[in-house]
Amino acid sequence: MAPFLELFIENISKVGAIKWDCNGLKLSSKVSVVCCYVDAPARAAVLNMKQFNGYYGCSFCHHKGVYISGSLKYPLLKDGHEPEPRTDATFRRDMKVSLESGEPLHGIKGFSPLARLPGFDLVWSVCPDYMHNVLEGVAKQLADIWFGSPGSPSYIGQPENIRKLDHRLANVKPPRCFTRLPRSIKERGLWKASEWRWWALFYAAPCLDGILPRSYHSHMCLLASSLYFLLKDQISRDEVRAAMDRLSDFALKMEPLYGAGAMSFNVHQLLHLPKSVAELGPLWSHSAFVFESGNGTLLKLLSDANDVPSLLSGRFVMKLQLKRLVNTLDLSTGVRTTCHPLMTTSPPRIVDTRPMGKCVVCNAVKKSERSAFLEKLGYVPTQLVRFQRIMVHGEHLETSDSRCTKERETVFTNAKMACIAHCYMSMNCKTMCELMCVRLASEQYKNTSHIGLYTQTEEKVLLPEDLDRVCVQIKVGRACYVGDVPNLFERD
Repeated sequence: MAPFLELFIENISKVGAIKWDCNGLKLSSKVSVVCCYVDAPARAAVLNMKQFNGYYGCSFCHHKGVYISGSLKYPLLKDGHEPEPRTDATFRRDMKVSLESGEPLHGIKGFSPLARLPGFDLVWSVCPDYMHNVLEGVAKQLADIWFGSPGSPSYIGQPENIRKLDHRLANVKPPRCFTRLPRSIKERGLWKASEWRWWALFYAAPCLDGILPRSYHSHMCLLASSLYFLLKDQISRDEVRAAMDRLSDFALKMEPLYGAGAMSFNVHQLLHLPKSVAELGPLWSHSAFVFESGNGTLLKLLSDANDVPSLLSGRFVMKLQLKRLVNTLDLSTGVRTTCHPLMTTSPPRIVDTRPMGKCVVCNAVKKSERSAFLEKLGYVPTQLVRFQRIMVHGEHLETSDSRCTKERETVFTNAKMACIAHCYMSMNCKTMCELMCVRLASEQYKNTSHIGLYTQTEEKVLLPEDLDRVCVQIKVGRACYVGDVPNLFERD
């Protein structure tokens, strides 16, 4: 790791100021390294310190750890005491002492090349990654206890419970921005990190209601609620504090519910997530999801098992060179069109609003719909056409009369939650769509902050610009739940 970091720092220090023009204005920008987000073993490697399974393996505080049943755990300290937090100054001091003595100090084994980066905080710039910590860590840990530990009081892996849960998961209709439909809990060993994200945020709480014992269910909702706060596209200081309170409560109840053996390093790291968000922004802005996607891109460049490093590096450099040439050379439109598929793996995202698919001419509307049109527009449009799908702000939405609602259904929020019943466009004004919606009355679900129980109320007409955020609809028996999606930046 050290040779790679040394080479990176040497090259990044040579970049200097970048001069560029913006609408005739000459600007100068400086490149700075703000953060490094990797999983726990790699974090220990880049910081040259002990891993999480060694004493003082946490890079954010001085929790020593306790050996329980042959492995290192991180239980809460007695009498409510908190471990001393690390700072950039204390980290560099321990690094210097360790380098001089040749012995690890507070888990630090020696010098890290990252210390040479100007303005780089060795503690909070090397931030926790929620993909590995929360999704593939704590969420998976809890699921393995519930479904794979018959001796646990929280065990719900009996065949009848599995069948009931799988039936509920099969009935979930996520919005189209969720590229993967829910899979059986028996296949959780094959779940991708994005599937664990939707499970932790939306599916687990409603689908486990009445299956998981109440105290364990309420405990799990604390994790879902705090994760929602920290994944929002805009986060207030009050929400960061609320997430900290809920995560502290979650960690405090973990040992009484699951035993000291469950106090893993991932559970301990939860307590550092709010501080990371306060320093660097929402969790999605510094997660390893982008690198996991990059690994898939690299795999697609391979076509032979021989000489993989040379083949991979050569094709990757060729792809970068192609992108550079297209952006710098004066090329014809035809050449650019030919090169575009070679540089991207997905079609460009549509960001405007437009109806999609076939339409049906409607000569008359229902009485309730007439009232809704009058309330919103002041008149009832004539010669309407109705669509089953619509693209709004880049989001593919299905109406309730679409065939696709067998697998997917769209709910959204503006002032209140609503689901789209029909999409209308007037034949006299083909530039405006009207959405006939069913308003939903919602009440908060248990101790979650983003999931509500809802009932349908009156019909309303809304315009596409009234849409605020896509939600997830989950029906369990006669109960219907709506979960607010925290952001639309993350994609599967």
